[in-house]
Amino acid sequence: MYETETEHAWLYAEMGLPTDVRAKFAEHLTVTHVTPVQWEEHCTECAWPACYTSCDLYNPRNDGNCRRTIDGFSPVVDAPARIGRVVRVRFKRWANLNGRCRLPLISVKKAARHERWLDSLAWMATRAPRLGAAIGRPGIPSRVVRRIKGFYIKSSRNAKSEQAPDYFLLEAYNPSRVSVKLSLVVTGASDTSRKMPFQQLLHIGPGFCRITIPFREINQLIGETNQIEVSLNANILDAADEGLTLYFGQICFARDSAWRQSESGRSAEKPKKIKVVIWDLDNTIWDGTLVEDGAAGIQLRPGIPELIKELDRRGIVNSVASKNDEASALRQLEYFGLREYFVFPMISWAPKGEAVRQIREAINVGEDTLAFIDDQAFEREEVKACNPLVRVYSHEQCASLLSSPEFDVPITQEAQTRRAFYKTEEIRRKAVVQRSGSYLEFLKKSNIIINITVPGEGQFERIHEIAQRTNQMNFSGTKYSREDLRKVLADKDRECFLIGADDRYGHYGYIGFGVVSLERVPQVIDLMFSCRIQSKRVEHAFLVFLMERYAESGASVLGVRYCQTDRNMALAQVFGDLGFEVQSQKDREFQYAYDLRGALPDNSLITVHFTDCSEALPA
Repeated sequence: MYETETEHAWLYAEMGLPTDVRAKFAEHLTVTHVTPVQWEEHCTECAWPACYTSCDLYNPRNDGNCRRTIDGFSPVVDAPARIGRVVRVRFKRWANLNGRCRLPLISVKKAARHERWLDSLAWMATRAPRLGAAIGRPGIPSRVVRRIKGFYIKSSRNAKSEQAPDYFLLEAYNPSRVSVKLSLVVTGASDTSRKMPFQQLLHIGPGFCRITIPFREINQLIGETNQIEVSLNANILDAADEGLTLYFGQICFARDSAWRQSESGRSAEKPKKIKVVIWDLDNTIWDGTLVEDGAAGIQLRPGIPELIKELDRRGIVNSVASKNDEASALRQLEYFGLREYFVFPMISWAPKGEAVRQIREAINVGEDTLAFIDDQAFEREEVKACNPLVRVYSHEQCASLLSSPEFDVPITQEAQTRRAFYKTEEIRRKAVVQRSGSYLEFLKKSNIIINITVPGEGQFERIHEIAQRTNQMNFSGTKYSREDLRKVLADKDRECFLIGADDRYGHYGYIGFGVVSLERVPQVIDLMFSCRIQSKRVEHAFLVFLMERYAESGASVLGVRYCQTDRNMALAQVFGDLGFEVQSQKDREFQYAYDLRGALPDNSLITVHFTDCSEALPA
């Protein structure tokens, strides 16, 4: 049930919905039961009612609420649909589609009949006089329809069916030529679910797509509940991206007879049991990032120590693949009382896919008996690219691991001594993590994009945060005060750059800041990155961008000042990779230079976009 009780555009298929796409929305499926969902437009940063008078983005609808799409849920009049309507949504900044539903499900026939009745009420509401509307207070007609929909959703909990959904279903048509990323969040009624909801990034490619997500994956996090909230966020932050368009058909939880048959066939095939669990550390075993927050700023995630110990009791070996300083990370595990439970830990700034491969070889088990747990989608996919049979899990799935069939292993006497055996083996080996060509190939396929801008006042707070928090990937180790940072940004003899990043797995936001002095020759005097992009060669791409920029302006040399610290030594590898030469050294301060009159290094791995969005910054 889309929010058509407020003003919206009326569309016809000839305005943008091809014939083959209409057929897809209307085609017969084996879905037998669905959950009616009440969909409305909302704002990701809503602070109702104060924001209706203070927010520059507030745009009142005819009912007084804020319009976060360009023209609402716009029905396509002549597009047939199995249930309800096909609607077009054109997203604006901070737009969020929110849905509410209840379990259990109702039959498709009943849902279609109810949708037609509610749609008629919504149609009448849009034509009724605007009565009783005020800022943030819906008018009477739309308010009545909304409450009727709400009562209808609540009454569905009294349905006789006790069937659980098979999957979450989303039908969408993307009329553009580029993939659209939607953040899906599903939340149950419990406080735990609200703190740790089910989340997944959906890739809506060009054309029609039908996405299904098994309900068992969602249910692991939302728990037993008959009250579910769903949100879809297009992640639009820039005004230039407004107008992003998608057409939606059914978005609901569904029961599917064919799905159950295929699932029962798959369940008959017993999955191989997990023998080794390989853990990430930051934001997985503990909350926080060790190199940025320090030992005092991190704490164990609830339930993780107990999970590690229970895996060990079952004879499932624990190991670590983490991008971190090895000594600091092992010391932290020792402090938390967990170091003894991990064998063959691979802790360095090298790719995790290679680390997982080396752990597997050291323990000498099949690739399909390994599990890898990490909070970042990029790292999970990189591990899968190098080790296709490894099963990967997000940190959010930890709570349900022990109840999964692959972790249900017999507990034997031999299992109790397995860790001791590998500890003995660990003494005999010293793992060396190497960068391989296959990793560079994976980087290229990851479609990493860095967005470089000359920053304005609006980015000051994020720049200050980067300057204060970065340690591992910081050329100078400088911690700017607010006053000093404003002076740097206002200095006409310096160029400043703010760096953001995206890849096929998600949006990183702003992750880097650089300062170039132009007094004699262009020289990088500060460059700092969040450790989230460690080993992704973003620093390489940024330095090549500077080479090309200043070579084009006629400069003959690009200089770099690098102050070596105990934490940033790994970062110096970039100079050797790109061919910089050491011009001078005093204690731990190095002056590097690159001759711009010769050939410049290739940057075919990462796409670079540059925008000048500078504004006048007060000194």
